[in-house]
This record gives sequence, structure tokens and C-alpha cells, in this order.
Amino acid sequence: ALGLDGGGSARVPAALCGVAALRPTVGRTSRRGMPATAFSIAAVGVIAPSVADAAAVHAVIANAGAGEESGEGERAAAEGGRGKGKKGAAANGAAYDSSLLYSSPPPPAPRLAFAPPATTLPPLRPSPPPSMPLRGVRVGVFARWNADAAPGVAAVLESAGLGPESGAALVAAGATLVPVAIPELELFRCAQIVAIASELAAAYAPHTGTHAERKRLAAETRVSLAMARLKLSAPDFVAAARARARLMIHFESKIFSKCDVVAAPACGTVAPLIPLDALKHGESDLRGAGELMRFTIPVNMSGLPSVVVPVGVTAAEGMPVGMQLIGRAWDEAGLLAVAAAVEDRVPAGAVRAPATRFDLLRRRG
Repeated sequence: ALGLDGGGSARVPAALCGVAALRPTVGRTSRRGMPATAFSIAAVGVIAPSVADAAAVHAVIANAGAGEESGEGERAAAEGGRGKGKKGAAANGAAYDSSLLYSSPPPPAPRLAFAPPATTLPPLRPSPPPSMPLRGVRVGVFARWNADAAPGVAAVLESAGLGPESGAALVAAGATLVPVAIPELELFRCAQIVAIASELAAAYAPHTGTHAERKRLAAETRVSLAMARLKLSAPDFVAAARARARLMIHFESKIFSKCDVVAAPACGTVAPLIPLDALKHGESDLRGAGELMRFTIPVNMSGLPSVVVPVGVTAAEGMPVGMQLIGRAWDEAGLLAVAAAVEDRVPAGAVRAPATRFDLLRRRG
């Protein structure tokens, strides 16, 4: 499935459902056919059963419309096939030679570029995976931030290597854990609200000029648009843009100068119960939405690529938990290689397969 991911519309449902997701660097995929909403924040994300499946879909959409906006055509190539059986890439026995990607930190790509670097995805052909696929990879961990997740979520992630005293799973794969910090998280949360609301209001303005046009929208959407139109100003939007620039500079100069990827929770909590009347009347749960989106905000505001990998289920509810990996701008290839190695390290049975699954790509007689 595809999702226009600005606040987490691909990563959040993937984490809650125990599947993989990829949100590429903003600008990597064509905007053809994409709604003009949150245009500076959103990217076309992929939801898939495994990292291998997400890579295969990305290989297609990263090439779609090449030359429209990037100036130069984008190239995408993926070897091998889709995930099968237990967990896609792990079951395929895919080989990921991360030493080719991370023997030394790759030079930072230009953050602002009209012509993104060509997309070359890691090989996904069947072969025995290396014993330490993350050798040489430096994984940044912001332990104090990760502790903000709900206790059940934090416990699953600690066993996967993100706890303040843990890290065994990632280290066993050859990674080196590096402490990092992301400052001003509350400021970035507010800046995201201003940026997304302002861009949504601008996008909907031509289509909501009359009462009849506004009535076609849900009540919570009308309220959000009205607040953005009446309460937000140009100075607010400029302040949000300044905060975004500061975050982008911090990632490039302070975080990716000492690590290759950042590992964090995908969501702060597990999937909430949906009230029965919400099916008829809809639901507006700002507090719950904030908990679900807590860990997507730095990615949303910086435009960086991110992959979600399911790593287990909570002990109490048995609900899926996902790990989020954040990479350098334009480095979807390296990020997918790390994600596949993490996926391979998840113990068998830790991620539950859906009760019903339709293999839409299976060849039929």
C-alpha cells in the first residue's frame, strides 16, 4: 500500500499492524497524482509485509515521473524478489553487504537539491546473509527520548536493542551504538502543527470558498482548517520554517557526523481501541494522535528518510511494536540495508503474521 506520509501516515499504521514501511526523502518520488497537501513535508511512503517488499515498491515509485521535478532522471534498481514466508527479506536469505556502504561514513549528500542522487537499492537476491551484517555501522540512540514511549513499547524495544542498558541485538549484528540527542522536541512539535496546518489551509483554500464546499468535509477537518486560517499568521509560518532549518542543520552537523542511522521507536504507544460510534461519526483524539506521532516529528520536519521494522509484540496486549530507523537524506539504499539486517535479527515468532493474508503478486496458473 502507498501512503502520503507527512505526519506518519505510512509509518504509524505499519508499526501498529506489525509490518514494514518506508518513507523516502522528501523529493525522492514524483508528485504526480499526489494531493497538494503538506507539500514541503509529505512524501509517498510504502507499507509492505517486509523490508524486501518495501524496497521493491520503492524501486518502482522512485523512478516514476523521473525528470518532472528533479531535473535529472532518477534511477532505481532492485535485484531479487519479494519477501516470502516468515519475514520477507529474512526468509529470502537476502545478502546485505553493508561493509560496501559503511566501511567509512559516506559523504553527506546535498540537503537541498533539485536533482536528487540516483537511487540504487541494495541487492535482495537469495544467498546466505553475513553473520555480522551491521559491521562498521554506527547506530545513534537517544535513550532519554526512547524512554518516553509507553512501558510495554519500551520493553519490546529494549529487547531489540534500544534500551538504556541494552543494545545486545544490534551489537550482535556488528553495529556500534552511539549516544545522540535531538534538542527542542517540543518546539519542533509546535512547528510541525503550524507547518502542516498552514500548508493544508493553503491547499484547500480554492476548494472551500463556499459553505456547500466546506460541508463536504468532516467536522474535525473543517475545524482544523478554520483554526489554521483564522489563528495562524505569516510570522508563525516563518518561525516554523526557521525551526525546521535548525533541525536539519542539527541532524547533518551534530548527529550524522558521528553515526550512520538513528534508531528510535516508531510509535509511542500501541494501536488504540476505536469507539464504536467513531465508525459513524468519526473521532478526534488529539492526545492519542500525539502519542502515536511523537517519534515521527523529527523525520517529518527534517525531510529525512525513515524505515519502520516490526520487532515484537507487547507482553500485556500482544500488540505489534515497530522500530524506526532514520537515515541521511537520499540514502534510502543504506537505510534499507540496515533495516533488512535488523529484520533478520528479530527472533522467529516475535512478530505475528496476520490471520489472513492475500499474496497479490503470486503467479497464478
